[in-house]
Amino acid sequence: MLTELHGLSARWYQAWLEKDATTVERLMAEDYLYVGPNGLALDRKAILAIIGSPSYRLDHGTRTEVVVRALGHEAAIVRHRFQGAGSFEGNSFTDDNRCVLVWEKQGGEWRIVLDQCCFQQQVEDASRPAWQRRSAEPDGAELLLYCVQALTRQP
Repeated sequence: MLTELHGLSARWYQAWLEKDATTVERLMAEDYLYVGPNGLALDRKAILAIIGSPSYRLDHGTRTEVVVRALGHEAAIVRHRFQGAGSFEGNSFTDDNRCVLVWEKQGGEWRIVLDQCCFQQQVEDASRPAWQRRSAEPDGAELLLYCVQALTRQP
């Protein structure tokens, strides 16, 4: 299971690099939701419009620190760091994000139900006084708890 999800997650990001909208669509759940680093939530339809747009381009991207964790037999999370660059609608972007993909087995196939990314913050010098440091970003535990609760919540 973990090896399969590691491969599917790699395929998901390769599909974005190749603008392979068919693979992206196949791996998304019907109720897929992407939450960007700025908090903007985009549904399946919006994401498919982006990858299908002639103005969208991902020039390069790498995933590191990949961890796959099962949440029972029908759900799992994949967390990683994504660094890449591209452009959309004439605007260039550079990403350095911590991301979590929540996968759920639906009809015997793994599908992504939630994809959430947070800006990667550089580690501050601990010797600086606290009032001179930026506030720390959550370590992801709160996001994981939310995801598990959302997956196990009854309709």
